[in-house]
Amino acid sequence: MKHFCYILLLFCVTSCSSYQLPPFAGPDKWYLRNGAALNLVDSTKIDFSAKGNALLCNASNGEYDLNFILNRENFDNYSPDYTQYLKDIIKTIPLKIDSIELILADQYLVLSISEANNLIPDYIRRADGAIVTVQACPVVDKVQPDDELWRNLLFDNKKCQLLVVDRIIKKGHHYAIVYVLQGEKKGIPNMTPFHFDILDKRNMQSVGTHLEYLMNISVDAINSSVK
Repeated sequence: MKHFCYILLLFCVTSCSSYQLPPFAGPDKWYLRNGAALNLVDSTKIDFSAKGNALLCNASNGEYDLNFILNRENFDNYSPDYTQYLKDIIKTIPLKIDSIELILADQYLVLSISEANNLIPDYIRRADGAIVTVQACPVVDKVQPDDELWRNLLFDNKKCQLLVVDRIIKKGHHYAIVYVLQGEKKGIPNMTPFHFDILDKRNMQSVGTHLEYLMNISVDAINSSVK
């Protein structure tokens, strides 16, 4: 029995250490302006500050001089506790990731993903603004239309963490916008704004309001234009 447990532990350690972080897209594609990530190539604006109405700060240290990671060198020179925290998040996302576009304020990620992803969304936001719960209305086609937003919610009870993954398409380019909702948890190096259990069903009203707020950011990104 002890021998079996040792082999299992060795397998887990090897699996974790062998994970290779996807490459970064590069430093010349995105830039930051007043809490908004701008991409001139795809004419994309993702305003994480909700049009300037919310003051962003880093989740790692609470500072307002935002951490904006665009390449592997910046990532490797970051706080070791947080590089592992972010790496675990990226590893969790069940999508084929081509590259990491950016990481902002330790809690927002933009990933370039493959068009060939078979992950069924939990919610669909259609072009007319209707939001569909997929469990009630199953998807007929696994190919995401250009004008739809596909959302998945990934729950981690052990970490008291909720990952919101919004898939959008801009000029044929498939992106995943990842929002990290982190509750207070011992051992998690996060300056979380959530002072309640975000996975507790009794707090569904507050969490749902925040999820709607985040969806508006993603919808604005779909409709955005950068000059």
